[in-house]
Amino acid sequence: ALTMGDNSKLYGFTFQGGVVNLGAIYEYDYISNNYTKKVDLQSINGNLPNGEMIKAANGKMYGTTQVGGTNNVGVVFEYDYNANLYVKKIDLSPATGSRPRCTLATAPDGKLYGITTEGGANDKGVIFEYDYVSNTYTKRFDFDNTTGSPVGLALSLAPNGKFYGSTIINSSTSSIFEFDYITGTVTPKVTLSTADGIYLRDPMLLAPNGKFYGVA
Repeated sequence: ALTMGDNSKLYGFTFQGGVVNLGAIYEYDYISNNYTKKVDLQSINGNLPNGEMIKAANGKMYGTTQVGGTNNVGVVFEYDYNANLYVKKIDLSPATGSRPRCTLATAPDGKLYGITTEGGANDKGVIFEYDYVSNTYTKRFDFDNTTGSPVGLALSLAPNGKFYGSTIINSSTSSIFEFDYITGTVTPKVTLSTADGIYLRDPMLLAPNGKFYGVA
């Protein structure tokens, strides 16, 4: 997906390609129909990104990669599109969450929240908090066999100030969960079977009627 900068240009990344075929960040000017490769991703700084970048209140964009970094299990990165500067901010680790496939989401407290598909205490993935002001990464919740492992690309924020996402519990069962970022607790809300549809990989969309919609 694309993210619009304050300069009215669009920014995104590719999963592969670039100089070493590990992905690239690009700029698209839809007025002039001009595509410009901006950054070649490298393994040590994070590669094979997923989801999209999110623009924070400081005007910079943030995202995650699935692999690369010091531990080769992904990173959190910052991209300053005005200066065309890519900076690896956090090296992820198996202990605190690894291999994210997510778009970061902004909470009312201004911090960014994301999910990993692996790592953590049970190797089922985690929910993490990233404070870009202090450059602090905090593991907030460990998924387990009961809650299932997350498969969605992002947490979705509701008007009640809580996040919602999805997990896969087994080959025939999924769950929609609620995450309270203040208390750090996860509460399963709906159990889905194959008859309902499972594997809700994409973020749910909040409609004007106050309900979430998604695909399985």
